[in-house]
Amino acid sequence: MDIKDKYRVLADGDEEVWETLAKKILATSNVNILKPPSTSLVMMRARDSAEGIVFNVGEVLITECEVEIDSCRGWGYVLGDRPTIALAVAIIDAALNAAHPLVDEIVQVVNQQREELEKKKLLEFRLVNRTKVKFEVMEG
Repeated sequence: MDIKDKYRVLADGDEEVWETLAKKILATSNVNILKPPSTSLVMMRARDSAEGIVFNVGEVLITECEVEIDSCRGWGYVLGDRPTIALAVAIIDAALNAAHPLVDEIVQVVNQQREELEKKKLLEFRLVNRTKVKFEVMEG
């Protein structure tokens, strides 16, 4: 799993799963909070589907956090004002980066969450695809 995919799964995965996993990590590790969860605004960018031009959609609220486990840092960035989840995500990220003793379990849970997100995305695509309009052009 590449870094972009990892952060996408951590940001979009099930909050209860992340909280449970972070508690397990906290029970077995010394976590140093470098930057406590705080909200900020970031510019959201998008690509125009017709011309392919990147443009700024506007600012979105995020919660960010930074922690450290065994000199390895972890970051948590989530949409909205969700400090508990940002902290949990940062702890999980740091544990992955530190090759924590629970790393095999963490990777398994992250992979399960990735599969769940892919299933949801496919279901959403199927629902939206039903509304797709087909245009036929008459010659003449």
